[in-house]
Amino acid sequence: MIGAFAFALQIAAAQPPNLVVRHAENLRVVPSIATTAGRYIRADLLATALGGSSGSAAAGRYRITLGESLIELTEGVPFVRIDANVIPMLLPPLRSGQTFLVPYQLATSVIPRFATGFNYDAAAAELRIFDTSARRGVAADPAAASALPLRERFASLLALGPVAAIFLIVVGGIYIGVFTPTEGAAVGAVATAAFAWAMGGLDAAGLRHAVIDAAKLSGMIFIILIGAWNLKFSLMNNFTWLSWQVLTSFLAISREGAIGFWHTTS
Repeated sequence: MIGAFAFALQIAAAQPPNLVVRHAENLRVVPSIATTAGRYIRADLLATALGGSSGSAAAGRYRITLGESLIELTEGVPFVRIDANVIPMLLPPLRSGQTFLVPYQLATSVIPRFATGFNYDAAAAELRIFDTSARRGVAADPAAASALPLRERFASLLALGPVAAIFLIVVGGIYIGVFTPTEGAAVGAVATAAFAWAMGGLDAAGLRHAVIDAAKLSGMIFIILIGAWNLKFSLMNNFTWLSWQVLTSFLAISREGAIGFWHTTS
């Protein structure tokens, strides 16, 4: 059950093959690069698509400027600095010749969270850029903010569709007795993989990494459980041995007539 849940979480974290950047009605596609470690994208193409600039710095560092946000990365170090924030990443940046590669996670998770004016829509697999005035910190026009098309409002709600469907399948199946909770975990993992595959977020490399990471996570959890189990029985054995020693001592004294717990006199 633990392994199935871990596998489902790793599958859900799989990323789509290419990054689509939307600014109003303009679309740009930043190709992803598959490596043995995972998916990467070119830092210069990402900066250009987001309307920023990029360039190399000293000591193997690389800088991306997006509006007033400064992003600093170091080759081989799985951390990124955005202004005053230092954020860990699953994969370190790489350099291939003169090309600097950044993990896909930077565009889909880190930049939307810590840089102003960006949002990643997982349902549409798009990194969206807000109006540049929002990125500069200028107060936006409330009328313009409320003029978001109804189609896009409903599209933003579609991101909850797969999550709600998986929840209903697993919890509903357990509630009506179709399968047990343990079997429900496996059903959830399969459903998550199916949704990820249908949305283009799962390929052979992503599946392999999901299986490996799920095995690592399950192994760590089971090591903790086994250690706790051994500790429990170790304490129980010590307590049983002590109780047995006390009991045999009382029996020995009773046989000698000093204490009459089991000794009766006529």
